[in-house]
Amino acid sequence: MLRRICILGCMFGLLAAVAAAQPGPPQAPQGPPPKGSGPYSAIIEGDPGVPGHTIYRPENLSPFNQKNPLPVVAWGNGGCANSSQFYSPFLAEIASRGFLVVAIGPYTPEPAPKTGGMGMGGQTKSSQLLEALDWATAENKRQDGKYFQKLDPSKFAVFGHSCGGLQALEVSPDPRVTTTLVMDSGIVIPGAMRNAAGRSAEKART
Repeated sequence: MLRRICILGCMFGLLAAVAAAQPGPPQAPQGPPPKGSGPYSAIIEGDPGVPGHTIYRPENLSPFNQKNPLPVVAWGNGGCANSSQFYSPFLAEIASRGFLVVAIGPYTPEPAPKTGGMGMGGQTKSSQLLEALDWATAENKRQDGKYFQKLDPSKFAVFGHSCGGLQALEVSPDPRVTTTLVMDSGIVIPGAMRNAAGRSAEKART
């Protein structure tokens, strides 16, 4: 698990460096879907059980079971955008390391329109991160589903960039959340989310 955390830290450093080097507003990547460089080639897809989200996961799920389950990451986008396409290389990289990522924003195979919010317009709510965890919890128990007993409810994380990081912070008090990663976020309104932050810090100490 420590190795996974270190890898994610390095990947985020790379993401930040690339974003800082790009002139103008960032746009969704072009070309074939990213697969990541980890041991589990990743795919990107939608799921009718969670139509407002995009799934990033190892293409081959056979290595995962109750003894080797997938941790789950719920992801919130910068600008609270309703698309994760700009982050698809980063999220696919996480998935390729043996994670299931459930990102806010419906799956679309084509590049998202260049409108607002990181070039992918549409406002979202922090509760959508909890919807991702609800779906993962149900899928882990659904006997006829491809995720049956392949997910790890003890390793539910919420990640987010900028506005998405504040969304992650807001839902962190949920008892299912064991890890929170807030990337490059700031508190826009004085006192905003102070209670959520305090509850998250208290939870981390217990």
